[in-house]
Amino acid sequence: NDNRLLNLVKAAVAPATTQNTEWAGALTEGKEASKEFIELLLPETILGKFGTNGIPSLREIPFNVLVPGQSLGGSATWVGEGKAASVTTAGFFNTKLDRMKLSAISVLTEEMILDSSPAADILVRDTLIAAISSRIDKDFIDPTKTESARLSPASITNKCTKWKPYSSIESVGNNSAAIKRDAVAMHAPFIKANIPTDRLVWLMGSSTALTLSLMTTQSGAPAFPGMTPGGGFFLGKPVIVSSNIGKMLILADAASILIAKDVRQTRPKNRETD
Repeated sequence: NDNRLLNLVKAAVAPATTQNTEWAGALTEGKEASKEFIELLLPETILGKFGTNGIPSLREIPFNVLVPGQSLGGSATWVGEGKAASVTTAGFFNTKLDRMKLSAISVLTEEMILDSSPAADILVRDTLIAAISSRIDKDFIDPTKTESARLSPASITNKCTKWKPYSSIESVGNNSAAIKRDAVAMHAPFIKANIPTDRLVWLMGSSTALTLSLMTTQSGAPAFPGMTPGGGFFLGKPVIVSSNIGKMLILADAASILIAKDVRQTRPKNRETD
């Protein structure tokens, strides 16, 4: 009857809130959207290409954990019976990766999201991916990018100086013979340091990759077989191509580059942020 229906309507019912994971919380949780953005972003960066398509992986470590390294190797000598042994030294250091964050924020009104064609949120997402991946790539390889404590890391080329363990050289020419001489010179520091060459990876710009892929010998055969505008292999080493590298040609030891990743998902604070 009407009284029973009135009592049923008045019964206590928990409100739909984002804090209740069994009621409305699951409907507004942003974890999957954030996960999608991360998955879309990483393949667009130089970092995201390591560990794929035959390219060696970077050395992954946790945040804020000291990792020992060696800057100077010891030496040994043959010693005759009853003779004094020579004394040697070695150099060691500790390094760690602090938590740092790169961000970009776009604000959209609810009307723009609902009424735009094509979808404004997709366009903004793609713009954010392009902006963040460009900054990651440039700061990853820019020789002038120094470390800013607890803010941003230095680039992998920041301390490259001529004839140091990790060095920079000037090209001797732009024909295939000169390019091969440059490649030998770039391998020299790694060979001297006894670093396995199968860990090395080429990083180059799009125009460089295109030029190398089109070079031919006098007989018309490809000068660098395996090289394509999108990457492939250059002189037996895998290639990562990025338009953010410019005219530099970088030979990097993947195992000597440390990376720490935080894949915790975050949820926008309100519907007007993306």
